[in-house]
Amino acid sequence: MWLFLLLCTIAIAFGIYSFATMKMPTRAAAKGLHETLHPDRRKIDLSDRAILPLAQAIAPHVKFDETRLAGIHQDLMDARMELTPEEYLILPWVKGGLLWLLGLLFCFGSAAFGIAVIGAGVLIFWDARTRAGRAVKRRRYNIHAEMPEFVQHIIDAGKPPVLINIIKSYLPTAGKTLHAELVQLLADMQTATSDTQSSHEIALSRFSSRIRVDAVTRITLGLIAMDRGEDMCTYFQGLLNELASWRKSQKLRIAAKRPNETFLATILLFLSIGAVIFVSVYLYFTQSVSGFFVS
Repeated sequence: MWLFLLLCTIAIAFGIYSFATMKMPTRAAAKGLHETLHPDRRKIDLSDRAILPLAQAIAPHVKFDETRLAGIHQDLMDARMELTPEEYLILPWVKGGLLWLLGLLFCFGSAAFGIAVIGAGVLIFWDARTRAGRAVKRRRYNIHAEMPEFVQHIIDAGKPPVLINIIKSYLPTAGKTLHAELVQLLADMQTATSDTQSSHEIALSRFSSRIRVDAVTRITLGLIAMDRGEDMCTYFQGLLNELASWRKSQKLRIAAKRPNETFLATILLFLSIGAVIFVSVYLYFTQSVSGFFVS
């Protein structure tokens, strides 16, 4: 019996260890597939969708700072979250508050379980409160990480460079986030009613202000100058070297963090196995001694 329990615990611990160290992308792949199959569906979690009517009922009775609402509205647009700023601010309190009330009720029966539920409510509150900021940070990082390929494509475009053709030819290889922004940039360029050069500058300026990434701003300035007829090969080559250096530093940073993550997962694995072995041995000898005295 104890051997079977030990083997099951080792198998479960090894599975958790493998999941923690191998970074299995199953959830991300499923989420990407869902967004591809349902592009028009409102992007709200199931838990948020269930309590959203309650948040919408509370929002009109709460006063918010207009400046703060404007900043949150921009973050929600960047994160592609289909929520109003008022809903976004109220939802964490509703989700956390429900769990806190539930935890207080559980405290009358089991204090430990009630405290655990209250702690889970704090974590869920913090996750919901910072979700937009984390999504914006991840989106900007993904766009920034793709800029070396985009700059290299601009350099390889040849002469004379045609701005619209450069963007169109890069679309098939663009990442998901940058692809959507480039499609909107092309639409702005092609639907403008003013002269070509000024419409391109306006569209590129909008493109830069939407993304708000330093590398994109510098690339936009180079594209505007290139569209005016200036030779920007040296400029883009220098920018490419800087972006390549940035990408290398990011890879080194991620590689430096990886051993620590693996070490922590390994320590937790051996601690869980050791705890089970200790409890198993303790119970075995306790039962053996008690049986000896009873007999």
